[in-house]
Amino acid sequence: MNRFRIGAVIAVLFATAALAQTRQPITHEALWSMKRVGTPVPSPDGKWVVFSLTEPAYDEKDVVSDLWIVPSDGSAKPHRITSSKASESDVTWAPDSHRIAFSTKREGDDVNQVYVLDLNGGEAQRMTSISTGARSPLFRPDGRAILFVSSVYPGAADDEANKKIAKERKDRKYNVRAFDSFPIKNWDRWLDDKQPHLIVQDLDSGAKSRDVLAGTSLVKEPGFAGRTAEGSREDIDSAWSPDGESIVFAATTKRNTAAYAEFPRDLYRVSTRESIRGRSSARTARHSSRCSVKTTARSTTSSASSGSIGRRCRIARSWMTRRSTAPSGRTQ
Repeated sequence: MNRFRIGAVIAVLFATAALAQTRQPITHEALWSMKRVGTPVPSPDGKWVVFSLTEPAYDEKDVVSDLWIVPSDGSAKPHRITSSKASESDVTWAPDSHRIAFSTKREGDDVNQVYVLDLNGGEAQRMTSISTGARSPLFRPDGRAILFVSSVYPGAADDEANKKIAKERKDRKYNVRAFDSFPIKNWDRWLDDKQPHLIVQDLDSGAKSRDVLAGTSLVKEPGFAGRTAEGSREDIDSAWSPDGESIVFAATTKRNTAAYAEFPRDLYRVSTRESIRGRSSARTARHSSRCSVKTTARSTTSSASSGSIGRRCRIARSWMTRRSTAPSGRTQ
């Protein structure tokens, strides 16, 4: 009987020890290493969802972040569609639901550029080669051009002018910033005089990008600005018209009054017809019209989104007829 009791006690002790081994306390490493899913981006036809998946690490160089795709009905497991050292951001779908565009900095890039990936197969192709970087792409409704944001130097008419100004500043023997207007910082980042512009890039081989705001009176206003986005970057919320001949965007000309007043963000529309035909995009933008809706600095994130812009100016995004072929294949 004593042997039985001793055996039972030992069995209980071993079971308790085994249970303790399977129930480990939560550690900082376990929480930090949890994979993180980014914002899902559904395709126009509603069949697919693209999202980013980040695998964190204590050492920044060991962090992995790629794009994945999964059927929206859950009929198949997600699979990876990019595999590169740099992460991708600002994912957007083409109207045909077979291509995506995103911003990333890949091997050979000095700054972020816009890439387009055909989900039917093949590698991502770089669509922009602009020295000031490219982000927040949007396909034109016909899928043959993209609109993106770039932070450029004031007064620069094109990328060549931006390169010239950048070289002049790099070669000068002093590095002094003079501020004569508010704001001078965004949290812990000192602001420079660069400003966000909207740029159109045709997807035809050899096509040059066109800055549709360069030379306009709007960007010459001392308080011109877009919207402060994640990472202290500055974006311009925008949307194509259904016919692809104009762009609606939100901007302010009174950010320099932010120290003592709420500043509005107005809606503007700029025609791209002349620039599509090869005429001056600056001339087109000079005649941009302002919509009658304003937003304040407190509500820019929610009420000045691309969807809100489209609704408020009665511009609905129209999509091309989708092919029934489902995108497949792993590529990068």
